[in-house]
Amino acid sequence: MLDEIMGMQATITDQKLARTAYLKVDFRSPVPIDVPVQVTSWREGRDGRKHFVRAEMWAGETLCAEGDALFVELALAPSQRRDRSRPLISNVRVKSTHCTVGVKLLT
Repeated sequence: MLDEIMGMQATITDQKLARTAYLKVDFRSPVPIDVPVQVTSWREGRDGRKHFVRAEMWAGETLCAEGDALFVELALAPSQRRDRSRPLISNVRVKSTHCTVGVKLLT
């Protein structure tokens, strides 16, 4: 889930496809089942085609996980581009600086 949300954040402004080059997740506490969690990501910086992104996953007031990632923009032919009108995750709120999604993990 962190990878998907951070990937959205990496491509939010210029709409170019990017892939995960590096992803590190630090789990701070167990992620509860049947409880709403919120994932928020933001871009830390950019260097050419490289996007540096961070994210946090919260269950209420409890920090469950933190993510640190590097995404690299791909140079694709038009036939290889994905239809961005169909999101992979629904219920996503996107701002120019942050991307937030609320989900509930079910048993």
